Amino acid sequence: MTIHYVRHSEIDFSKWDGCINQSINGIAYAYSWYLDEVAEGWNALVLDDYVAVLPLTVKRKFGVWYMCQPYFAQQLGVFSTQMLSAEMVSLFLSSLPTKIKLVDISLNIFTNPNSIKKFHVTQRVTYHLDLIASYANLYQKYSKNTQRNLAKAIALQTAVVRGVDIAAFLRFTTENIKGNISAEALAIMERLVRQLVSNGYGEIYGAYSNTNTLCATAIFVRFKGKSIYLLATSSKEGISNRAMFMLIDSYIQKHSGSVVVLDFEGSMIPGVAKFYKGFGACAVTYPHLFISRLPWVYQLLFNIKRRLFH
Repeated sequence: MTIHYVRHSEIDFSKWDGCINQSINGIAYAYSWYLDEVAEGWNALVLDDYVAVLPLTVKRKFGVWYMCQPYFAQQLGVFSTQMLSAEMVSLFLSSLPTKIKLVDISLNIFTNPNSIKKFHVTQRVTYHLDLIASYANLYQKYSKNTQRNLAKAIALQTAVVRGVDIAAFLRFTTENIKGNISAEALAIMERLVRQLVSNGYGEIYGAYSNTNTLCATAIFVRFKGKSIYLLATSSKEGISNRAMFMLIDSYIQKHSGSVVVLDFEGSMIPGVAKFYKGFGACAVTYPHLFISRLPWVYQLLFNIKRRLFH
């Protein structure tokens, strides 16, 4: 097995996307066009003739090359058309260029745990819901709290539609998104959403109040039997009338009985995790890798201002 370092300009994107399509652990985040939107200028490690790949989502700050998790891409790591063995993952991680002095990334759920024992790794959690059962059976596994909130949304005549206009979705999300989000992240979000919908991978759902006011939105990303609940936002009215419960329930109803796993994309926040578990979703762990080759002066800066490195 030979791993090559490939600069962005030298990547064969057709072969790259072919590898992701054929990978046993392929995921939408790893497509070349997806990476182009969330990690401009990314480079790569490639095994032989694109048998397996690892995207290098690198940036440079304060003269330091570092690798971090891009916005809107929860998991990356090694993707392979063959069994993802511990040997293969270890070989990729050992081949990370020495110029990258800091690695702070999440690997995917299929990563062999034996391959990362020698690294500093923490476990993160996402939540999966298998939709192969009938809707009646899925609904029975909702928590009582979720069923009550769904009943309230129905009583308040909340309505859910598919195919919300992209511009309306972006405007609503920008106006109602919680927490501090940078202008860079908002720009990436806009480009990515347009790409997802135009490529046929993204489907936007919207919930409307009984006055026909948009009060909750979400985009779901479909790829190889997985649907990712990528970007979801509620207005104050949407929170009050429990619109997101109705929106997710509508998606589950639509896709119940199909070979699809709904990935809620997190979260480590207890309240958010409870919300996902309320739909019957189960916790699934994935590894987060941290490697520091920084001199002590930079290490001190990193420890003090870790948020600068994104």
